[in-house]
Amino acid sequence: MRRLNWGVGDERHYTAWVFGLSGAFFALTALPSTHWLDTPEFAATAWRLSLSHSPGHPLHALYTRALQTLLPFGDGILRANLGSALAMAAALALFYRLLRALNPPASPLAAVAAALLLGCLPAVWVSAARTEVYALQALLSLLTLTLIHRVAMGEGWALAGLALTFGLAGSNHTLIGAALIPTALLAMGVGVRRLRPIWMAVGMGAAGLATYAYLPLRATAGGVVGWGRPDTPRAFLDALMGREWMKLPGGAAGTPVENIERLMGYLIEQFSAPVSLIFASIFALGLLGLVRQRPWQLLGMAVALASIFATKLYYAFDPLNPDVGGYLIAALALLIALTWMAAGATPPRWRPWSHWAFPLALLWLAPGFDPGGRMGQRGAERVARAFLDDAPPEGVLVFSDFNANFGAWALRAVEGARPDVALIFRGQLNQPWARARLAAEHPAHAARLASGQIDARFHFEPGVQMKRLGPLRARLRPAGLCLALGPDRPASMTRWRWLAGAAPDIDTRRALAFLHAQHALHLQLIHAPPARGQAHLEAASALAPGDALLAEIAGGLDAPHL
Repeated sequence: MRRLNWGVGDERHYTAWVFGLSGAFFALTALPSTHWLDTPEFAATAWRLSLSHSPGHPLHALYTRALQTLLPFGDGILRANLGSALAMAAALALFYRLLRALNPPASPLAAVAAALLLGCLPAVWVSAARTEVYALQALLSLLTLTLIHRVAMGEGWALAGLALTFGLAGSNHTLIGAALIPTALLAMGVGVRRLRPIWMAVGMGAAGLATYAYLPLRATAGGVVGWGRPDTPRAFLDALMGREWMKLPGGAAGTPVENIERLMGYLIEQFSAPVSLIFASIFALGLLGLVRQRPWQLLGMAVALASIFATKLYYAFDPLNPDVGGYLIAALALLIALTWMAAGATPPRWRPWSHWAFPLALLWLAPGFDPGGRMGQRGAERVARAFLDDAPPEGVLVFSDFNANFGAWALRAVEGARPDVALIFRGQLNQPWARARLAAEHPAHAARLASGQIDARFHFEPGVQMKRLGPLRARLRPAGLCLALGPDRPASMTRWRWLAGAAPDIDTRRALAFLHAQHALHLQLIHAPPARGQAHLEAASALAPGDALLAEIAGGLDAPHL
């Protein structure tokens, strides 16, 4: 048998090992079904090739639908989750190649460990385990960083590839893609003399952005499982610019200084305090060498980090929201890459120890990839099914929280669950496109809604901005998880506990605690026996003790002690 040569020249073998190991890890730990936030929305809209929330994320829909079609096992939701696992594994393989280019003399095995280390960080793992745009964006971001490095080195065709990648990244997640533009411009300034004509790069960038043609082509697809209806130039531009979000109230963003403090704490939590201290020491030892040997690369990484961090400085920073980590995957990769470069620039006597700190960090961090207990969870699926079960025949479900709305979307799209029930998100009730989508799939319900004929067939999820229902709100009574006109049918606490599961993950705890608190608010409004509201308050407090969001809700209660 021929012996494999594991020398430096055999990079393809190491790349394959990174892809294979990380891919197997992500696939085995992928979530089995829907989850919270936008996860079920992306699985549902990909299955129906319809539109997700602005700006529509066309590349992700096409990529996910391809995986849902090609994979031979699991349902459409699991296949969508596995699509994220595949994209993240490819991102880590690219990351390995980038690390090798940044520090060629280092051991390839240490570079393998450094690349796999990124995949063990909780923010990266959760993006690989669920259907979201962030895993595909991580792949595009790592490809962007690789091409930026090649542009700076003056490789002729790298600029055209970079422009295409930016176009594709923009059609997957515009803001994250745009965050690396300043670094790309810096790289062009360094290597521009040896680059191919700019016109070719412009054409390739336009080709990548042409993916947005998907929006008008699929503007009316999906029925109620779809967001927006960009079938006119104005509606297309509104979707592209995300103007709908500009009208929605947001949480308290905090000052940039406060968000920087939260961000630093979040990053330390991702790497753990001991590993953060070790990496900071390696960087300090190698900083002088980096300044002398690679000033432009150091500056480029600093600009990239600053640009990515800036995307989180003016928005509400919630470290318990897994989407926060999705924005920061490229930054986490850059922090590892920066430390990796510094390890190669440390004094010679420290260099071997600096490189082998990465395998040690991998061993230290790998067991903590899922601190939120999300692996294997089906709480979001159970809650979505419960809402659908509570709806009467030929009924209407009006959701207040997009979490439950998107969960119902996924079950409707992939399984065809409860086709008789109209699904409406209350935040979109007055949107012309939402009424048009409802009319296309449920014309009778759309007519009732337009004429104000709301009866016992309409079930409402309690939640934000319930006051907008006016006098109707006080007439609603508990009907399972919902509120409806008619007899009082409260869901038993036994059923609530079943929805949570034996050991609910952090997202399920927060979502159910929020729903408990909203039920308590409504029971107080209709002057129900205090014991019923108190039971919901106690359940919410047990699920998410000390949660700031619940404390805010409790401010409107007679017993604000969550």
